[in-house]
Amino acid sequence: MSYQAFIIICLTLTGTLSGSVNPLTSALDESDRTYLQKESPQTLKKIDQEQQLTIDDIKKMAHAGLSDDVIMNQIDETHSIFYLSSADIVDLQKSKISQEVINYMIQTGNQ
Repeated sequence: MSYQAFIIICLTLTGTLSGSVNPLTSALDESDRTYLQKESPQTLKKIDQEQQLTIDDIKKMAHAGLSDDVIMNQIDETHSIFYLSSADIVDLQKSKISQEVINYMIQTGNQ
């Protein structure tokens, strides 16, 4: 195994174990942009302008097929803060948003 491969594996495991977003897999790539443009051009515009995201934006990103890491990274990049009610959490769960993303959203309101 090369040194570079070893570093990538270590960074990946560290990000996973610490609960942080993995910068190696969290960038909004061109295919993500294309899918999001189709699903919700307004959400893509918010991301590009680093504006606060809404619960609806999170649902649209997930439904556009963006990975959990990408969604969490965009929450960070836009400095979005969520104060989720129990009804919001149930709505997100019914919308098939992963528990990891929901937990990440909850954490933003606790910082």
